Amino acid sequence: MAILSMAILLAPAISLYQGATGRIAQNWLAAGLASIVLFLLVSARMAASCCA
Repeated sequence: MAILSMAILLAPAISLYQGATGRIAQNWLAAGLASIVLFLLVSARMAASCCA
């Protein structure tokens, strides 16, 4: 489950990095943070249903 969560969070982390370094200019902060929050919520839900 930890490896899956890290793989899921890789794309928004790269997006945040690219936005912070100026490589992309469109709403990178809102999109990156929203993606991370949603992916963490989905991962928590999957972990809860797996172990319940």
